[in-house]
Amino acid sequence: MKNLKRMIACTLTGAMILTTPVSQVSASQKNEALEIWANFAESQGAMEQSSEVVAMLWDLSNTGKLSQSYETQFKLYIPVTLMKNDAVISCSSSIQIYNANNNNKFAGQMKLPGFELNANQLTVNLAKENDEYEISKYATAKRKGDFYVVQYKGTSNTYSGEKLEDIYFGINVQMDGKHIDTNGKPYAIYLDDLVFTDPSGNKVLDKNFSAGQQLDGQSLIQNTREPFTTMGVTVATIVNNKALSVTPSKITVKKGKKAKISMVGKSNVGNLGMVYRSSNKKVASVSSTGVVTGKKAGKAVITVEFNGKKVKVPVVVTK
Repeated sequence: MKNLKRMIACTLTGAMILTTPVSQVSASQKNEALEIWANFAESQGAMEQSSEVVAMLWDLSNTGKLSQSYETQFKLYIPVTLMKNDAVISCSSSIQIYNANNNNKFAGQMKLPGFELNANQLTVNLAKENDEYEISKYATAKRKGDFYVVQYKGTSNTYSGEKLEDIYFGINVQMDGKHIDTNGKPYAIYLDDLVFTDPSGNKVLDKNFSAGQQLDGQSLIQNTREPFTTMGVTVATIVNNKALSVTPSKITVKKGKKAKISMVGKSNVGNLGMVYRSSNKKVASVSSTGVVTGKKAGKAVITVEFNGKKVKVPVVVTK
């Protein structure tokens, strides 16, 4: 059997990390998508880009013969809390072509029209739930809970390379951030409903990501705060609550024992995108995955932060 692989490459300037955050499913408003952790970091020049990630996802179905162009659709879920003040995200994309009959060799690309998200325009035009705004000829945005949901639809330019009878392809989505700095705290951006349609109207790819899917891929990360690293990819539930909700809401734990704080609405395991802090580490410590350990009798408060929102969990440690 041929070892054929497709690639979705998401290049996001502003350190993006794909991983597997924590989990407990009980949110009433949720959807599942490819989860991308964004840690935007600006250099001293406010307009300069200082970090990037190339996220690659393989093992999508083979497309067969190459068409001259493709209509491409996808959705991006951008946290409202990320798009503040003068924040701008410029998005450009291209379809990547690989020759399945020549050791999966890169054969070329088809560029797609780009668009730009401007925080000032989004704030004015999407003040209420379900308001819709035409960003450009190729993209609209809608306010949905915690996110600006961008629906993209654009047709690639004509492929000018060699004729190929057996191909696989991917998409490169590049987002360049300006006037954004998350101060080292990751934000979750989601990609979903990826569709490629040929000129005859045939959907050669229709990818609706579902939590629990086993994905083969990785992200290549480099930014001003972290060295060059690689991370895995995952599909997760989109946390779309009006307020950050965790369980339990308060903790009583004996000295030397442990308890776990989980975010309500997460469907996968791990939690790189969440930040935990203890007000008194001598009484109760907390790990990067939300595990609280009782140190000595007393009281402390654990602050949990995700996508710019915070919640406090009171902790009582007994003897």
